[in-house]
Amino acid sequence: MKIEKKSKTKVTEKLRKKYGACEHDKVSYKELTKGFDQLFIAHRRVCRDNDRKGIILEKIVTEKKQQLKNIGDQKAKQLDVLKNLYATKLNEMKANYNEAIDGWAQQNEDLKADLKECHKINKDILKKNRDCIKKNKNILKDHHEITRAYNGLHQMGKFAEDQGIDIKKHRKQLPEYDQFEQKHTLMESGRVNHVYTFKKKKGDK
Repeated sequence: MKIEKKSKTKVTEKLRKKYGACEHDKVSYKELTKGFDQLFIAHRRVCRDNDRKGIILEKIVTEKKQQLKNIGDQKAKQLDVLKNLYATKLNEMKANYNEAIDGWAQQNEDLKADLKECHKINKDILKKNRDCIKKNKNILKDHHEITRAYNGLHQMGKFAEDQGIDIKKHRKQLPEYDQFEQKHTLMESGRVNHVYTFKKKKGDK
């Protein structure tokens, strides 16, 4: 593949006159000096612009550093406030926790004392209850004896009345047998054996 070379830009007579070029298309010293002066002026403008931009950039950097420092100081203050608030809340929670623990401990001691007192009262109640049960058994036994005696006397009196015997009349006639005793025994068969005894009074003649 053949690559064609581009032709040089054609220098017209007008361009030669404008830049003072010779027949060899070279720029004259005068035009070079003029271009150099213009380039130097442009260079100075660019340098001054860079200096101004550098000052502005340095100012921006300084302001940003100050802003970051202010933000850092503000964040540090906020962090200190949060730390103090956290410490205060933590101390309050500890105080409330300790107060609750002390209250629970006191309640536990009170419950122990109440339980001890209840145990003591219960022990006394059980003792009295056993004594009452024992006495009730004795009372019930006496009741059975009284009931059996009454039944025996009732049956005997009824039998005497049926026979036409006046017990009170005959008893008045026998003063030496004024002492009366009775015994009532429950047999294995379920029947009750009644025994009545008249004894002389001591000291009677």
